[in-house]
Amino acid sequence: TKDNWNVFYKGKVIKDASASSFQYMDGGYAKDNWAVFYNGQKVNDISASSVRYLGGGYAKDNWKVFYKGQPVKDASASSFEYLDNGYAKDNWNTYYRGRKTD
Repeated sequence: TKDNWNVFYKGKVIKDASASSFQYMDGGYAKDNWAVFYNGQKVNDISASSVRYLGGGYAKDNWKVFYKGQPVKDASASSFEYLDNGYAKDNWNTYYRGRKTD
């Protein structure tokens, strides 16, 4: 929720969130004009202007992939897609809940 000055997650103010541009995306992700948040916590190293939610806890911007707000190591954002039931893939690997499978 938000009012004219603050954004709240479970009753606590989300530090550094801009109420005027804040919007909920889906799957626990939200953003304003400058930052991305997951479950009320700021996500580091992600572009608010290009982020999009893919499903199943996965989100990506133009350069990186994230699972529940954490970077997915070695994932290729350009080809990354969510499959179903925690699985996702890029052109080289398959991932389950944010981790590369063997």
